[in-house]
Amino acid sequence: MGSHAKDGGVNVTEAKTYLRLIVGDQSEGVWSDTEIQTVLERSNRRVWRLAATKRPQDFVIVHTQTYTKDANEINLAVNNSAGSAREIMSIEKAHYQETTSTDFAFIEIPMRSLSEVREGESTWFLEQEIMRRIRNHPYEMTFVRNGLEHNTEASVMIRPRPSQNLSLRLYVVPAEPYTTSLSSGGTNLLDGKHEATHEAVIFDAAYLLSFKDKSLRQEFAMERERILMAILDEPLSYQQVD
Repeated sequence: MGSHAKDGGVNVTEAKTYLRLIVGDQSEGVWSDTEIQTVLERSNRRVWRLAATKRPQDFVIVHTQTYTKDANEINLAVNNSAGSAREIMSIEKAHYQETTSTDFAFIEIPMRSLSEVREGESTWFLEQEIMRRIRNHPYEMTFVRNGLEHNTEASVMIRPRPSQNLSLRLYVVPAEPYTTSLSSGGTNLLDGKHEATHEAVIFDAAYLLSFKDKSLRQEFAMERERILMAILDEPLSYQQVD
């Protein structure tokens, strides 16, 4: 299963204190702790998605799973802390190992886009074309973000369909953090990843809380943008993040 190391950075207790300070609610008379937590959780997801889109290499986790022989596709069992499937943004790299092999080395699998796969006129045509084209690689993998049947879970398909189970090692980029609840004060923002962007989570939360004060709302948004632009080194399209 995927690894979820907590590397460090700003924890929830620190984030709540800082957030109340910058929105002027140190006395805790305006927003309840539950409201503060809810907003931080939303901002934690928003900033993760944006930063992972711009810098996917910083948000990669290693996920291991078995690809069942003869399977058309398998859903990726990459879950969050609540046990629900995490949305997967991309697979940066994939390796496999034949389960019956005595060689313990993992072999890289070339990735192929779904649009390329769908150009094949039939499964037989596709598998024959792949075998001719890749030569040194017996398999190719395709990442399907919403599954072939348009379910909510990401999936992968391997062609030709393997005649035996394969052990997969996938370097995936989730579109959301592993931690869904920020109820524990010691939990770090963004699963402890990319510490330099943790302050942006807090300013985004302030932005969400300041809907009644347009002047502060703009100021918080600008500070959030300044932090992220300095780290991600390119302009942002933040309004596209839910």
